[in-house]
Amino acid sequence: MASNSVSSSHERSDIKCSACKEQNKNTSADKYCVDCQDYYCSECLKLHETLPALKSHKLLNTDEDKIGQLKMIPTEKCERHHFKTVDMFCQNHDEVGCATCMATDHRNCKDVFYIPEMIKTCEVKGCEERISSLEKNFKELLDRFNNEDFYLKTNKQSEIDKINSYAKQIEDIIKQAAQDAIVQVEKQYENLWSELKWNYVKIRDQFEKFLAVKECIETTKENKSQAFVTFKLNTDEIVASEQAYEKASHIKLGQRFRFKIDPELKEKLIENRIILGNVKIQTYSFVHKGSYNIRLTSDKNDTHVDGSCVLSDGSIVLADYNNKNIKLVDVRKQLVVDEFIFQTVPTDVCSIERSCKNEIAVCLPQEHKVSVIYILNNKFCSDFDIKLDFYCFGIFCLDNILYISDPENIHLVDFNGKVLRTVSVNVKRHLSSHSQLHNIYVCSKNKNIFASCRLLEGRKLFCINDNGEIINIISKEKAWCSGLADAGNGKVFACGNDSKNVTLLNDRYEIEKVVIKDGLKKPNSMCFDFKSGRLYVSHVREDIVDIFEAD
Repeated sequence: MASNSVSSSHERSDIKCSACKEQNKNTSADKYCVDCQDYYCSECLKLHETLPALKSHKLLNTDEDKIGQLKMIPTEKCERHHFKTVDMFCQNHDEVGCATCMATDHRNCKDVFYIPEMIKTCEVKGCEERISSLEKNFKELLDRFNNEDFYLKTNKQSEIDKINSYAKQIEDIIKQAAQDAIVQVEKQYENLWSELKWNYVKIRDQFEKFLAVKECIETTKENKSQAFVTFKLNTDEIVASEQAYEKASHIKLGQRFRFKIDPELKEKLIENRIILGNVKIQTYSFVHKGSYNIRLTSDKNDTHVDGSCVLSDGSIVLADYNNKNIKLVDVRKQLVVDEFIFQTVPTDVCSIERSCKNEIAVCLPQEHKVSVIYILNNKFCSDFDIKLDFYCFGIFCLDNILYISDPENIHLVDFNGKVLRTVSVNVKRHLSSHSQLHNIYVCSKNKNIFASCRLLEGRKLFCINDNGEIINIISKEKAWCSGLADAGNGKVFACGNDSKNVTLLNDRYEIEKVVIKDGLKKPNSMCFDFKSGRLYVSHVREDIVDIFEAD
């Protein structure tokens, strides 16, 4: 007991009187005033207790402070009741106040507690979690706004590049028109110059004949008889020269040509300001603009496109599962211009931007490989194969890395076939044992992965981070989800076979809106061309690709 007493006394001696410290005195404190938030020794405490304004202050022993009691005492002052400490809580009204507040406003309430006592027996975890959650939400919101700033700048630059590209096309058209006009001028000049030259040569030749006759006559002028004879002998030539001169003198010279500017074009291009287009907020709404027939005479089965992509020149490539081929579609001609036949079925295709060539990568799961093919002069040309140690189905290329899905994982593979990393998703843990990953899309913003997943009851759409953790499972407005396409700004288009629609998913991995809900049969694959604003949609066992343009 004596030992404990000595220890307690020693602990109290460690705390000094705040008022004495102001006077450079080193006096141990005996009490702590909660309201003043200062320590006092016994002498200073006498003065503190004599002042009327300080008499109601709450005092604690310093040893209570040492065992942590002080941290449990509120310091907030009540403005209504002479700044008394707000240390009471009414659970019935979920309100805090001082003792006077409780006596006047909550005297009929049953559940009124002194907060320091209440805190001893109950947790404030709910408050901390609520604050922590709100802090996290604010940070995420600020991150979204910061990202939005980045995407707005990217959006602006993309549209400026589009305008410059369009202006360059117009400039090229005008330059070509100028060249065509110059060709007309050159041709007209050649015609007039040829005629002028022909007449000049003819007159010059006649003049040279005349000069020869003249010289012959002049050599005989000393002999006038001989000169007369020579003149008579050359009379025909002299007459011919006279006639030639007479005829040539009537040839009209001074012909000039003039290029006449098209007055309407001149008015549009010079007198009025040219308007290239209009700026409007992108609403991701689409209008149906027709369809292409993609069935070839060589196709033995119904067309069934499982994957598609857009090339840099605007052409699209379709992976036809049923006919074991890929098809190259020239969208300007609205025609399949080439095909590449495989020994096994292709399940997905993506474009590659690792070189100046138009390249694609095609998944061939039965052969455990990806085939890299380039397009030259509207023809498929085999380049090389990437052998894999796993069954591949969906494929996407980002930053020169191939993201390839097998039933449970997504592998990051380089073009030498080296697996750089494997993201283990294990969707069976969340769904049935028969689940397997299908088509995939990777967001350039955060490397999050969207993946459609095959189930016995259909398909669902998963959003997965780069650690394989499932962020969200999307099923609302979507039945038997299949094809995915980049929509820009961290967003993605997704189509549903059974829901017969195309939805837009935002960068929070939620459905933002249904962008196409009419006119679709059983959409199975999609690709979006940012340059033209066209969305190409293929269907289950259908020989057509529908074209939708951004409205």
